[in-house]
Amino acid sequence: MQLNGRRRTAPSRRWLLAAAAAAAAAPFAARASNEAIRVEIDTASAPQMAPWARRLEGLIAGWWPVITRALASPGYQAPDLVKIEFREIEPANVGAFSEGNAIVVNLADISAHPDDYGRVAHELAHMVQAYPSPNIMWLREGVADWVRYYVLMPDDPKRAFDPHRITYEVGYQPAAALLDFVERIHGAGSVRRVNAVMRAGGDGEAELLSITGATPFTLWRAYLKSLPPSG
Repeated sequence: MQLNGRRRTAPSRRWLLAAAAAAAAAPFAARASNEAIRVEIDTASAPQMAPWARRLEGLIAGWWPVITRALASPGYQAPDLVKIEFREIEPANVGAFSEGNAIVVNLADISAHPDDYGRVAHELAHMVQAYPSPNIMWLREGVADWVRYYVLMPDDPKRAFDPHRITYEVGYQPAAALLDFVERIHGAGSVRRVNAVMRAGGDGEAELLSITGATPFTLWRAYLKSLPPSG
């Protein structure tokens, strides 16, 4: 989940030209844009979370170069600082949210699910995505969950979902699964290309069409056909 207060504006010609250039170069841009990250975790309001925070700090140090490499694009430099704080969040089912280089973790929810470090991985991906507003929700959240579940934590059972009940349009796990399908079928670096275009203010769905020759709906149908029979 990502929050920002910027107004919805149409991409300028400069943004669109930058998006096209980024898309052309993105397949070759697998080098991490910034492997160094400083982590500041404020546990003043939740001292009981100090052991959890120390574990998280080590995880972030390992995750960061992997995330920045997965979402690299020419000319982009990822942040070198992430700040994390604990707070009671409403609605209560929101595990965390990011804004700029700060991540707020829901204290009540993480206390109930202390093994769920993946929510922070998702928000770190949002930091590196660095999309200007507006952007396409299902792709924004899908790319972040693709990083979480298919790049960093492929064995996390939380990536499971029922593909016959929800589709890529909700974002998150289903969209991540669709992007992984594209990555496998249409070539490694496909998600990086889509990300580069969206970071430059362009149309991620149009780039997906350029890569695959298919609309998201058609890709979803192909993904469903690729699944083993249920039951």
